[in-house]
Amino acid sequence: MELESISNQLVKQIISRVSTFHKLMSAQISLLQIFKEQSKLFKHLNNCDYELAYVIYTCALLLLSKIKKFVNKKNIDLYTQIEEAIDVIEPDFKSIEKVIQHNHQLSLQPTKQVDPLLDRFNNLKSSPSPEINNNQLTDINKFKYRNQITPHELRDLLNNKQQKILLIDYRPAKDFHHNHINYKHIINIEPKQLQLILKNDSSTDQDLEDLLSDSLPHDQFQRFRDRYKYDLVVLYNYKYGPTNQILAKVT
Repeated sequence: MELESISNQLVKQIISRVSTFHKLMSAQISLLQIFKEQSKLFKHLNNCDYELAYVIYTCALLLLSKIKKFVNKKNIDLYTQIEEAIDVIEPDFKSIEKVIQHNHQLSLQPTKQVDPLLDRFNNLKSSPSPEINNNQLTDINKFKYRNQITPHELRDLLNNKQQKILLIDYRPAKDFHHNHINYKHIINIEPKQLQLILKNDSSTDQDLEDLLSDSLPHDQFQRFRDRYKYDLVVLYNYKYGPTNQILAKVT
């Protein structure tokens, strides 16, 4: 698996540059902090950088096995704490791993070639009413386990009147108002609001809801409360990632 190979290479680089127990443990702690940030995003928004989280956790696990040979009576307590910390976050890793495996299986599925005439008959047989378009349902389902979508795909989704899409504009309020997206089902959640929530390890989505109840306009807050009623929730993040592209994340 490519991610496993990346993890192995990173651990080799860390060990080649750092040789003492305490420096290796410092690197280990940094890895765990990065994973916890991704884990928080996954818990609160049902989305994160899955590949990054996978690689970081795997690195932490591999590095722990390498550090073991440096353990002695003086530092065994610190080693045990790190070992226990990794055990605690293992369930979060397993959940993220399942998403990655699901995405991988989807990527392996061959594109089904359907004769246009047969497709029409199938639609007639399976559609309970003329208003439901099975092709559109299939199209929206393919986005549900995608990590991100392009601006073009986002525009097509928002123009699709058959489906209910909730768009969460994850930008500062000034950008939200200055470069406003003309779409009815939209919410503006500022990055600084989410950062306040993520500072607390024990925070839940209810904490985020309580925070937004005081800051969002009434109509936006109602949409956020009804987020589970939508077919798809898309997080719009301007200049997301190292390429500074406008991307949308799906949840």
